[in-house]
Formats: sequence, C-alpha cells, structure tokens
Amino acid sequence: MQQMLKDTLDKLSRKSKHSLERATNQNVKLAVTGFQGAGKSVFIASLIHQLLHVNRYNNLPFFKLAEEDRLIAAQLEVVPDLTIPEFPYQASVNALMEGDWPESTRSVSALRLSLRYKTENSLISKIVEKPTITIDVYDYPGEWLVDLIMLNQSYEEWSEYVGKLTKNEELYESSADWKSCFVELNDSSIDIDEWIKRTAEQYRGYLKDKAAQGAICMPGRFVLPGELEGAPVLDFFPIPEGALEQSKVDTETIKERLKEKYDFYLKQVITPFFENYFSQFDRQIILVDCLSLLNKSKQRAQEIESALSHLLKAFHYGHSNWIKRLFKPQIDKLIFAATKSDQVPSNQQYRLQSFLQSLVYASESKVRFEGVESHLLTLSSIRAAEAVVAEINGENVHCVKGTLKENNEEVIVYPGEVPESIDSLFSREHEPYELPAYSPNVLNTSAHSELPHIRMGKVLELVLGDKLL
Repeated sequence: MQQMLKDTLDKLSRKSKHSLERATNQNVKLAVTGFQGAGKSVFIASLIHQLLHVNRYNNLPFFKLAEEDRLIAAQLEVVPDLTIPEFPYQASVNALMEGDWPESTRSVSALRLSLRYKTENSLISKIVEKPTITIDVYDYPGEWLVDLIMLNQSYEEWSEYVGKLTKNEELYESSADWKSCFVELNDSSIDIDEWIKRTAEQYRGYLKDKAAQGAICMPGRFVLPGELEGAPVLDFFPIPEGALEQSKVDTETIKERLKEKYDFYLKQVITPFFENYFSQFDRQIILVDCLSLLNKSKQRAQEIESALSHLLKAFHYGHSNWIKRLFKPQIDKLIFAATKSDQVPSNQQYRLQSFLQSLVYASESKVRFEGVESHLLTLSSIRAAEAVVAEINGENVHCVKGTLKENNEEVIVYPGEVPESIDSLFSREHEPYELPAYSPNVLNTSAHSELPHIRMGKVLELVLGDKLL
C-alpha cells in the first residue's frame, strides 16, 4: 500500500514538474514527421549531435544562440516516460562514422536533450538562476504515421479513400491478388469469418509489396505490425467499388464484421498511439523526400500531396500561449523541409524549394489560416554529397560529387533538372533524375566527430530561437 502511494505521488510530482516546464516555456516537444524513407531517424541523430557538439565545431550558421556564444552546454537526459525505449542515438552516430546509414525505425523511441544557456532577458535572469530548456523528440516508423489519416474517417470513408488510391494498381507489382478473393463470394456456403481472414492476409501482402516500391499504404500496421503480428485486429480491408454486387453471401454481415474490426483498430491502436505521442506537440517539422518523386508517375506524386493534406487534420494547430501550453497544447510553428538537398546542384536549390512549395501549398494554406507560423526550406541532415562544377563536353556544368555506397567509388554526376512544380513535372517529357545511393560523407572513427549537414542551424533557429531569449 505504501509503495502504491509512493508511486502515485511520484507520478503526480513528475506531471506537476512537466506542467510547470510547459507553462514557463522551458520544454519543447518537437514532432519530427515524415512518411517512410523521409529520413526521420537520420534527422534526429544529426539534430542531437549538432547541439551536443556545437561549441566544439561551431558549424550551425543561422542558429543565433550558437553564433552569439550563449549556449553553455547540452546533455542527454532520461525521458520522463520510462515505458518508451530510448532513441538509439549512439548506435546511429556509430553507423554514420563507419560509412553506413542507420537502420530504419521499427518501433517508437524517444530522446530528451537539455540546453543550458545565457539569457539576454533581464526578467528571466532574475527568476531563473541557470536558464535551461528541454527538448523532447520522438521517433516512430513512417508506416505508422499514415494511420493518423484514419482518425477522421469512418470505415466507409476510409474504404472510399483507399479505393481511389488502389485505382492506380498498374503502377505497382504485387503477387497478392487480393481483389480476386471477392469472386469466392459467389459460393453461398462460404464461411464469412474464414473468408475475411484469407482476404485480409492477401491485402496485407499487397500493401507490403506496394510499400517496398515507395507507395503510401494504410493501415501502416499491415506493413509493419510490430507487436500486433498475427493479431485478429489486422483482419480487415476496404471493399472495392462494386465488389459485392455478385455476392451470394449476406453482404451486410460482411460490412458489419469489417466495420467492427476497423472501429476496434481505430479505438485500440491508432487513438492511443496518437494520444501518447502526437497530441502534446508544440513545434513540428515535416520531412518530405521530394527527389524520390521525380522519377515516379503523376499519380504517385498526387498520393503524397493528398496524404499530407489529410495527415495535417490529425494534429492540433493554432496560436499558443502559456494557458494553452498547460491545458491544451497546440502546434504554433510548422516547418516543411525537402530532404536530401545535397543531391541537388547549387544552381537548382531554389527549384527544389519551389517544387516543395507546390507539393504542400494546400496543406500550408490551411495551417496558416489557423494562425500558425509556417516555413519552407531545403536541408540535408547528413551531407553525403557536395555541389561542384565540372567540365562536360567543353562546358562548365553544376554537378554533384559523392561516394557510391555499393563500391566506395567517388563519382561526379549531373543528376538532371529539378522541376519547379508538380505541374511542370508532368507537363512535358523529362529526363529521369539520377539519384545514386551515396555513403554518408563522414568516415571517422570518433563518435565526437563533426557530422556535415546543410541548414540544420536554420532548422534549430526556427524551432527554438524564440524560446531562447
């Protein structure tokens, strides 16, 4: 009994301390958002590394706290929620130092960093002896992020939405012909529950094949189930338009069973995931791999555009103040960032940002309407390649130089031309954009070595600058 009372008091104490931190602007919860392959884990590892070693390398231009020499020190802390695994920061840095990219994320993890700094605010200096701000960052599989779109959809709405995506099935190769399962419904003696289980298995196989080809797939747990591997909650799927017209089985029973499992998935899987990790954020950066879209079809680019627009509906946006930070946190600053900018020649950087702007224009407009400050930029969490000028056919051409991952060969590549918008990408025939798989440009055995980057200082200024006065 005494232990239970002690645990309860400790929990209340942690909550009170956390609430005080939020109310006094001493804590920032950063949402690092991005679909599969956007580079969230590399971004987080780089962000933390830059802050831990900023006084050693002084390589964060545009981050005023560093430029003004007001950052005293940074250190990693234990995340208050002890049920969440720690983000593998050191393992990620070690991989980069050895010339490898960190492993992709397969579960939720978190990390807290404390910054102690010199304040220029006379009021803060009188109240707080040692001004400190904590930053909480969460990592999670990009596959699971897509599920947040489902929070605002009924089963019927989700089925219709997914149906529009699956109309472009010719874009993907899959050995799982899940739609052919509906032919079995011509047999009136079929066991409905067994049929649903078989069809769901085929649908999950289809989604895994699509995901391997870079497609947006939902539910994300069907691609990366984690602890739900084999659980009946994953036994549902959308109903294609007209698929039940020839059925000799009770279609209402089928719809009812599928809706029950969908609603259970929504309530027991997605909602807790959102409330535990996404409902308390103050700042958000959305990482977008624009370059991967340049060699894909118009439909696949539009999938990303639509998914981003639907995704933002799940987050709480709006102007923040100390009362809202305490009782109803809202994201009051949003950054859209095109990743892998190191793979774009220097004279085309503006094109990459323009392409990003065309991709997120509708989404950005909506959050701006809510009074949220938004920014667009291009970045490279790790600069794996660098812009160079090379002579090609007697002319000086802006190119990219990097080391190939497959054989460690240094190459100079003219990758092609980045279109300035989605429309211009498909309004004419264009040459494929060359995207070699480069090794991280680090190759150093010291875990304290500098990690080269592009515009991480700008990101830090946008995220933290107004809280480090």
